[in-house]
Amino acid sequence: MQDDSEKNEIRQIIKGNHAAYQRLMNRYKGMVYTLALRLVGNPQEAEEVAQDAFVKAFRSLSNFEGKSKFSTWLYSITYKTAISHLRSQTNKKALYNNREPEDYDMTTTSLPQFTKLKAQQRQRFLQQAIATLPKEEASIITLFYLHELSLKEIVETMNISLSNAKVKLHRARKKLLPALKVLLKEEVREIL
Repeated sequence: MQDDSEKNEIRQIIKGNHAAYQRLMNRYKGMVYTLALRLVGNPQEAEEVAQDAFVKAFRSLSNFEGKSKFSTWLYSITYKTAISHLRSQTNKKALYNNREPEDYDMTTTSLPQFTKLKAQQRQRFLQQAIATLPKEEASIITLFYLHELSLKEIVETMNISLSNAKVKLHRARKKLLPALKVLLKEEVREIL
């Protein structure tokens, strides 16, 4: 499932080419960080989780069989690293468990104003709506819509069954729409 250039890059990394690994990290660092942030909810901890995931991936690269895409394998490592991090934090009173997304006053936003928003601004509102979801649902929405993983890849990443992935995605979608409505009032119909 890998493209030939990525397979070649992985072979170079295994042989000791650290520059090739840096290129691979640069390609996926945004997606890995986003997934980690979705799960842990704190930017500093997400950076730590992302860094740990890349270290684990580097150490385990020789075990990567190429049966799935490299990105799916890396997301799986990131997901497991974030879950492990959260479990280790359960004994501590971490503030991120009760974090609220940043407040934006959307009461003055009208449809013409929203239509003029740049894609980056729309993305910000979508990210804010996703942040209101429980961590697992936020993760599955992020993987499916923002990282465009297939259900099969999500199953591999999250280590859940296909039917469970479908149910979780469906429930997350149902919760996302009201969250967007709260943020954007009626303007949500324009982006959906």
